[in-house]
Formats: sequence, structure tokens, C-alpha cells
Amino acid sequence: MLTTRTYAPTRNTLNVLARFLWKDHKYSKRPDNEALADALNLLSKPSTKPKYKPSLFKSLAGDPIDEQLSNVNRSLYIKQESHVNEQFVNNLLWGIKSSLLDPQINHSQLLNDMSPDELSSYIKRMKSEDHLREIVQLFHNHDRLTLPILREVLLNKSLKNLDNFPISLTRFDGITGIDEKAAVHLNIIMLKKYYDLNRPLDIIRNLKMNFAKDYLPLIESRKLSPFYERIVWRFVFEYLRQYNEEHYIRSLESLHSSFLIWESSSYSSSQAIAHIVLENHSEMSKLQNLFFKIASFTRTHEVPKLRKISIKHKLYQNREDKKSLYAVLSDLESLLVSSQSEYAKPLLEELAMYRLELVQETYSTPASSFEGLELSKA
Repeated sequence: MLTTRTYAPTRNTLNVLARFLWKDHKYSKRPDNEALADALNLLSKPSTKPKYKPSLFKSLAGDPIDEQLSNVNRSLYIKQESHVNEQFVNNLLWGIKSSLLDPQINHSQLLNDMSPDELSSYIKRMKSEDHLREIVQLFHNHDRLTLPILREVLLNKSLKNLDNFPISLTRFDGITGIDEKAAVHLNIIMLKKYYDLNRPLDIIRNLKMNFAKDYLPLIESRKLSPFYERIVWRFVFEYLRQYNEEHYIRSLESLHSSFLIWESSSYSSSQAIAHIVLENHSEMSKLQNLFFKIASFTRTHEVPKLRKISIKHKLYQNREDKKSLYAVLSDLESLLVSSQSEYAKPLLEELAMYRLELVQETYSTPASSFEGLELSKA
């Protein structure tokens, strides 16, 4: 049986190993600037895998060769940390985005320094969708979002994409500063916005959800302003088509709403609706009656001018002050003179007779007012 013999290393071998180890572990001195850069993490990491350099001492005094090779493989594939971390990238992207924002937008100025009129004018001039969303988000975060701000943002033609809007555009309840009445107004504004964006299905969905429940009761109780009522009537007659104008003129029995229905209907139906109003409202004033007589004969291309007169002078209010009456008469006379139509002459004569009546009322004094008046003796 063979025996294993162990040979002790000679003195010369030990001397060689000592010199080798001393040389292998001696630290090399680097320049100061290179050491400083390494400390600040400014040196780029090596892109190549580290080369394996075998050590004679480790080979003689270490583990068997298979274990050494496995340790070498593991050390070669150690995961290296990225030199540019995620936070640095995020800060860089945010800086780029911030540099692209309009430098004129000052959040403090919007919140504290601008009057409502100035803020409304500012939003109307805004041309960036991102900035419009930013304004809504700003006021919403500070619980200062109001109906005028949202109305101006939604009616701004630069807002063409309603995705990722800071608030829901289907339900406006639960927003500080937006009460139940304001929420109804905003739903009406969305009818106009959907029309501008060519989204007819959203218009129909809006009307079916809100007309019978919210819009019509407010119209019946005269709690909806003319601005919003005109929008409702326009889209009801164009998209719902459940009932026509005559149905609501007869059922509501409101001269106020009949004026707004006429102002909101199509140009082609203007004459027919004017005839219906004349047939169903005997309580009209002299001027209101004359107005609808003119409307019942006005040609289609002249309807926009006549509607401007009605809206400008708020004829649905039946104002009786002489200054307003004279202003309406002057505008109607100008319209008839420029039309040069066969119906214009008799209507101009009626307007002239009404003007004469107003003049007589102004300068004539009833004889009864002088009864019992004692004239002073000179």
C-alpha cells in the first residue's frame, strides 16, 4: 500500500513567495484629481468585464481548482449599479418640462391678484390645452374652483381634448365652490362643448339624462338664465326632436320662453314660429307684437340681424322706458329699410304710428291733471 508523503517548501521558495506577495499588495498612488473624481462618483464605470488574473499564492494555498474557478465565474458577473440614478433622470425631465411652460403663468397672481374679470379675460386668451388644465388643477387644489372659471375653460376653443381633465366632466357635484345650480349650468355648457368637438352622441346622452330632470323644471320656474335656456332649446330641437317648438310654446304659456325659443330655433323655421307666438300670446305689448309681425315676414337671410335686435334689447322683458323703446324702433326701422322687400312698407308705417304715439304720450298732458290747480296771481 502506497503512503502519501508531504514535502516542506525550501527556504528559497519561501523567499520568492514573500517578494511576490509584497509586490502584488503594494498600493499604487493615484493623482489627487483622479481620487477626488472617484470620490464624487464622476468616473464612469468600466464597460468591459474584469479580466481574471490568477494568483500563485492562492493557487498553492487555496481550495481545489474546481472551487477556485467557480468563485472566479461568480465574481466576474457581479451586477453593477447604474451611474445615473432614477431620481436624477426624473429631475432632469421635470426641468425640461418646466422650461417649456409659459413663463407668464404665475400661480400666486392667478389666485390672489387677478380680479374675476381679469381672470376671465386671461383664460379666454389662453391658447394651450396644458395651461388650461393647469389652471383648473390649481384652483381645484386650493378649493377655489368656480363656475365662471370652469365655464371659460370649457368654452375656450383651444381645449380640444377632454381626456385627462383634472375633474370629471359628467358629474360636477362634490367640488368645493360648485353648488347644485352651478353643476346644472356646467352640464348645459357641456352641450356646447360636445357640439364644438363634433360629439353628437354625447349631446343626446346629456339631454336624455338632464333635460326632463333638471333643465325643464328650471325653465318652467323661470330660474334658468336666458344664456343657458337658449343653449338648451337649441340642442333639444336639433337633437332630441321629441317635441317641436309649437308644443313648448303652447304648454309653457310663457312669453319669456317663447322669445328664447324663437331666438334658438333654426333660421328656416323662424317665420312659422313667429306666427305661432302671435297666435298664443295676446298679452304682448305693442312693441313685442310689432316685433313678431316683422319676424313672421322676415326672410331667412335676414333672421340673424333680427335675432341680434331681440337679444341686444332683451325684448322678452317688456321694458317700458322710452329710451329703450326708441332704440328698438330705430333698429327695426333700419332693418326694414335695408331689406327693400314688399312687406317692409306697411310694417314701417306701423312703426311710425307707434313712434308717434310715444311722442304724444311724452309731450301731451291729460286735462284732468290741471283740475283744482290754482294759478298764482301776478
